[in-house]
Amino acid sequence: PGRGTLPHSQRPAAGAGERAGAAHCPVGGGKGGAVMHRRGTFYAVGVGPGDPAWMTRQACDVLGFCPVIAAPRSASGEMPALEVARGAVDLSRKSIVPLKFTAARARSARNAEYVRAASSIARVLDAGLSVAMVNLGDVSICATAYDVLDELRRRGYATQMIPGITSFC
Repeated sequence: PGRGTLPHSQRPAAGAGERAGAAHCPVGGGKGGAVMHRRGTFYAVGVGPGDPAWMTRQACDVLGFCPVIAAPRSASGEMPALEVARGAVDLSRKSIVPLKFTAARARSARNAEYVRAASSIARVLDAGLSVAMVNLGDVSICATAYDVLDELRRRGYATQMIPGITSFC
């Protein structure tokens, strides 16, 4: 497949990146059954070691598909992972959700921020929109996006890891 398309086995669930709108799923069937909105999917996306040329096709495809992009923001307001992604994918029509994380040594402080970030993202997912959270390097190695994914997975949301290239391999 060319850029802009995901292999069939890796495609997001139908409608995952769109508003649920008319795509409500009746639960319980029959008259008066409850109506449940389709939730979006959360993607933890590795954008590689810092050069947009090193982003994978799959990362570019997912960022192109998702209407909402979440990105860690430094205390100075910089979002390096988002800047890398912008070098490879046009994000001008995307909603950007900046996320604040601490560099605190205390695991409890970091965990509280992962929970807070997951709650912000969950509100978007509950509206039927898919969210891609960008992370430098690979999302399976010491990645903030993985900790957020883990929290969302515990809450029952659909999640997917999109690997990135590490800087030390």
